[in-house]
Amino acid sequence: MTLRTVCKELFRTPIRTLLFLLLLTLSTALLVLGANLYISCQAAREEVSANYKTVGTIEQKADSAEEPGPDDPVVYLPWYDPYAKYTVTLPDDLFDGLPTKRPVENRPTILTTAETHPTWDPDQTLDVETPVRLWPFQIITFRVLEDVDSGDEEFMEQFSQLITYSDISFYAPIEVLSVNGEARPKPLEAFLQWPRTETDPVVLKTGIEYIAAANVHSDGNGGTACFVTRLAEATRLEKGGMDYAYADQIVYENNGAFAASDMAKDMAAFMESSKRLVAMENRLVVTVPTQSLDLLDPFYQGKVSIKSGREITQEEFDSGAKVCMLSEDFLTPIGDPDNPDHLNLLSVGDKIDLHWYGSIYGSPPSSISSSMDWATAPQNGASYEEAASGEYEIVGIYYSDMMGMDYETGGFTNFGAYEIILPSASYDFDTLPLMQGGPLQKGCCSFELENGTGSDFLKALEKLEYSDLLKASLSDQGYGAIAKGLDAIALLAAILLLAGGASAFCLLLFFVYLQIARRQREAAIQISLGAGKGRSAAFLLLSVLLVATVGITAGAALGHVVTGTVSSQVYAQGAESGFSREYSDQFEASHDKDFTYNGEAQWPRSLLAGLAALGTALALSAAFTASSLSKEPLEQLTRKD
Repeated sequence: MTLRTVCKELFRTPIRTLLFLLLLTLSTALLVLGANLYISCQAAREEVSANYKTVGTIEQKADSAEEPGPDDPVVYLPWYDPYAKYTVTLPDDLFDGLPTKRPVENRPTILTTAETHPTWDPDQTLDVETPVRLWPFQIITFRVLEDVDSGDEEFMEQFSQLITYSDISFYAPIEVLSVNGEARPKPLEAFLQWPRTETDPVVLKTGIEYIAAANVHSDGNGGTACFVTRLAEATRLEKGGMDYAYADQIVYENNGAFAASDMAKDMAAFMESSKRLVAMENRLVVTVPTQSLDLLDPFYQGKVSIKSGREITQEEFDSGAKVCMLSEDFLTPIGDPDNPDHLNLLSVGDKIDLHWYGSIYGSPPSSISSSMDWATAPQNGASYEEAASGEYEIVGIYYSDMMGMDYETGGFTNFGAYEIILPSASYDFDTLPLMQGGPLQKGCCSFELENGTGSDFLKALEKLEYSDLLKASLSDQGYGAIAKGLDAIALLAAILLLAGGASAFCLLLFFVYLQIARRQREAAIQISLGAGKGRSAAFLLLSVLLVATVGITAGAALGHVVTGTVSSQVYAQGAESGFSREYSDQFEASHDKDFTYNGEAQWPRSLLAGLAALGTALALSAAFTASSLSKEPLEQLTRKD
């Protein structure tokens, strides 16, 4: 009976009731749309914040350059410019105070040998081996088999015919008498390779014994070649660079006068270091300490697969845990793949002893061979004596197809074969002796930023003293564009929530007043005629809730349906319009991840927003009803409006 009476009352003013119904439907639709957008936007923000990271690299620009001459070699290597000059050494604390999440790290490549203790016999020690030949410089004595005269056109025409490398001036047949002080039972026939960079006249006579620092290697045709170079001493050795004092000659006559000279002592010292290096051949690997795997490009790009075990956790990096990861190369057969016995017996959970000899700066560990080329040069003067050691647990074996040179970007990757990754906080690696210093390279100088702070970092970098010599590149994996799209969604959600909530509240308040406050007399009459307060309360409440329920239900359904279309269009426009030309050339897009914003409405969210609106209607109706029924019927009937 009450419901029928309420319906009659509502249809007495059909236009007013219909208008309220439509406006409430629209307001609820806005409220539901805003609620869905807000919740989906927050979920997307959490997902992006957890899975997207902003990292950057810093590269030092050459402060001067030499123009190659007509006879200088043509260098085709994209990562190496022999004519670039770095005369400025950047201070180690240059980047202190920059707004970074993880400080700028200039990673060294650390020359290392490793030993392991097999699980079946922990007391046994096995060397970790590699198939990489170092071809280190050694001290050789030799005799030429034909007179050498670089000023003789006939000689140069004859002995430059064999040249296949751009850094060699001429070949000359020789016989090697000793290598690193060890006399050969029979002289080794070889070719002397003379560096093109040496322009002084060269005159060598048969029958005279000579001594020089040489790289003894295969000539590619089954023979042996000896590439000679000047011995040098590092007069300045810092992380950021080094200077040398070179010997006045490449080759010396090995006689009594030379034996009494200071150069003979220098060669003897270099010979002892070279012997130690040769003894470590096929055992040297590289250790790369870092603050985070994300600072290593293949890990950052997600192009690394874990073959067994796990990654080093960020907590382990931060705490300096004694754990490490090894490249899969350590587990592949060395030499003959059909000889399974010649294999490093390493697995996750094993303990590995690392012996460190020194640090190389300015040369990313893209391959052990390239690192060795720098570390074994005669101008280095390293002693190759063990400086420190540590025991680490192997927690993971990884593989990446990005090892070696990165031809696409014209530079080294910061990844290499036979590489051991471990937390930089696990040892004070700055205490290791320096073997090489060099300019900052993007393959080993990187950092991590808080997402969305790339422009702030670049502005701070521009204020540094040597900013004109620095080139920074950032990658946020597309976070910037995604954040702009989500910002647009968040702004729209806030507007819709405010507009929808405020309009719905005002409509409900006004309608409750019309339906309840103005029907207080009718309720008083019903009570006076014997109807209970409960029936009167139901009459007043139903007059509001009947229309509110229909309007809110229709609005919730409408808001739910249009959410997906609205959110996708707003996100796309926001992400597209979010491009900023400021520093755009320093943000790389090659590492961007694919991201799909899921703005589809979820029924629980729509239902929750609708129930909130309905609860508001119920609360307002109940409040007005309670206020109305709290007065005596006679008071209501005698009250003048």
